[in-house]
Amino acid sequence: MVANLPTGTTTRTLGSPEVWDVIDSLYECRWLVVACMFLAALTAAAHLFFAVPVYEADALLQVEADADVMDGLSVGQAEEDAVINAEIELITSRRVLAQVVQRQRLTYQAAPRYFPVIGAPLARRHDAAEGLATDVLGLEIGADSPYAWGGESIELERFEIPDSWLNQAILVRAKADGKYDLVFNELLVGEGRKGELFALDNEEGLIRLLVTDFSARPGTEFVLTRKPLETSIVDLFDRIIAREESEGAKMIRLRLRGRDPVEVQQTLMFINRFYLREKRGSRTDQNERAVEFLEEQLPALRAEMEDAEDALVKFQQESASVNLELETKAIVDRVAHMQRELSDLRNQREEASNRYLPDHPRMVALEARIANTQLAISSLEQGERNLPEVQRQYLRLSRDLEVKTQLYTELLNRLQAMKVARNVQPKEVRIIDEALTRPAPISPRRSLIIALYLVLGGLVATAAVYARRKIFGGLDNPSRIESLFGLPVCAIVPRADLSVSDKHSTPLLVSLDDPSNPAAEALRKLRVTMRFTSFNASNNIVAITGPTPGVGKSFVASNLAVLLAQSGTKVVLIDADLRRGSIHSYFGLDRGDGLSNAIVSDKPAKSFIRSIEGVDNLGVMTTGDLPPNPSELLMSDDFAKLLEGIKADTILIDTAPILAVADPIAVNMLAGATLLILKSGEHSLVHVDRCVNTLHQANANLRGFVLNDVTNLSARTGYGPYYAYGDQNYTAAANGKAH
Repeated sequence: MVANLPTGTTTRTLGSPEVWDVIDSLYECRWLVVACMFLAALTAAAHLFFAVPVYEADALLQVEADADVMDGLSVGQAEEDAVINAEIELITSRRVLAQVVQRQRLTYQAAPRYFPVIGAPLARRHDAAEGLATDVLGLEIGADSPYAWGGESIELERFEIPDSWLNQAILVRAKADGKYDLVFNELLVGEGRKGELFALDNEEGLIRLLVTDFSARPGTEFVLTRKPLETSIVDLFDRIIAREESEGAKMIRLRLRGRDPVEVQQTLMFINRFYLREKRGSRTDQNERAVEFLEEQLPALRAEMEDAEDALVKFQQESASVNLELETKAIVDRVAHMQRELSDLRNQREEASNRYLPDHPRMVALEARIANTQLAISSLEQGERNLPEVQRQYLRLSRDLEVKTQLYTELLNRLQAMKVARNVQPKEVRIIDEALTRPAPISPRRSLIIALYLVLGGLVATAAVYARRKIFGGLDNPSRIESLFGLPVCAIVPRADLSVSDKHSTPLLVSLDDPSNPAAEALRKLRVTMRFTSFNASNNIVAITGPTPGVGKSFVASNLAVLLAQSGTKVVLIDADLRRGSIHSYFGLDRGDGLSNAIVSDKPAKSFIRSIEGVDNLGVMTTGDLPPNPSELLMSDDFAKLLEGIKADTILIDTAPILAVADPIAVNMLAGATLLILKSGEHSLVHVDRCVNTLHQANANLRGFVLNDVTNLSARTGYGPYYAYGDQNYTAAANGKAH
């Protein structure tokens, strides 16, 4: 790379060249972008055509707090969450789902056999209310076609097959008069009729099939498959979404997804039904266990109550009547109350242990209350020790009798309540919203899919344009060129519109034939730069060169020479491309005697310079005869002396391409300034870097670049979409002939 910027030149920053690069590249490859977006749209349409619609049914359940009459414990948020999670686990348990699978016959499937790829999408778009489809895309359906095209249906009541046939396709081929053939592995198993049970016992096992109804043309085939119960349960579990509607709401939202809107609604309805049945059975079992527990405890409590009563009566008979003071009476009542509470808490703990683990919050709370009650009883019993012995004895007997009597009475009442409650369903779960299927499928989401594919198409288009630029493209950003090489882009020449030169058989001189052409205007800018800065040149020789053939250096040199001459500068244009020079064709000349002849001739240089009609101050020296040794001629002292003998304000020399041959190196060593012509998007960074390094190694005075044949005119190039020239606007053509 060139590290030092020549004196008097500066780089320019035009904002965000990367953004403009992307915009210009996309515009330049707009048909590629359009093609990518069109393909993305087609892909989205194909996706929507082949996508199977998925429907969703939902239901809302309310889970109320467990109003357990056996305890008055408060229920915390953690326990409420545990209750909700427990209900969700029950809903999605195998116990519930297995009943639903069997009730809905989800272990087997029956569907028409469709034509590969397009059959099912076309059948889905047929209105079943119109009956069987008679044509496909305007073509009549052939007789005895095995494929279904819309409107076909089959209903099964019973389908039992050997285990070895599970997950394998079994065909039912419709026939006339409601008959059908059962086919497995391309072998006829038997013939059946709708509404009649087909039964067969072969070496594989027992086969039972009851087709209640089918609608199809003779020859149409239906595919029957049966899955194991466990697989069907897992499939149903994967389709269920159960979660709490919102935190603390005690609402469970159930969603079920599937391809058949009727099936998902009915299945979700049965999930709710069997879930409530399990809840009812669970509550009934709990009540039964509670009744059994109370019936076991009551006889022992009754015996204890009678023993306490006998002990008190015996004590009164053996001792004199005892009159208790108020303090003693209060202690008796308080202790009796605490004993009853302790006994009640122990019963609750016993019953709760059948339902909860020891670390459950309810069990922990019960243990804490029991410990506190025992501590309070111990404190009261400590106060009893201060009473006289007779009063203490009477106090204990009275307290035991009262506690056992009240506890027996309470448990007896609770037993009667449990016997009534076991036949009544507590309202712990309510169905707020019954199962209902949404009218429109939840997928595919058309707008989202189209948007995603269009975005993907845009990304692919951008990547394709970027890859194309990296693989096939070249430098076309003036700001990047300047920042990379530290040299200015002296002019940006747009592609010339040759529509005005149809009458010309020679290459276009826009400076003469179309002065208002944007390319001519760009070269005028270069003329101004050369005239007022002189490129800090050591002489008046300016070499015009390029990396490879076809970059437009002859076009730039010819038109620049005309423009300089029109401004009053005496210009001599020399064609030093002694291999393929074409300057003469721009001015309608033949090669004649030119540079090659002048170098080996003793005649003065002016005798080989031709005047151009209509252009004052301009002389042209063509290549002359193309020599076999161009490099030797240009490196000779005679060539240097020839240039010294030319009297002109500016000598423009059009050289051969630098990367193609060695000829231009000798010319550029003699020039006071060199301009490197780059064709927009044509040259890679490596090629331009080689050109610049070659010129600097030859001590050539490279002053800058001319970016030629620019097709994307934007704000970053310094040219808008049109040029204002005089009283007219001239649109820069993007499809004209290259220079």
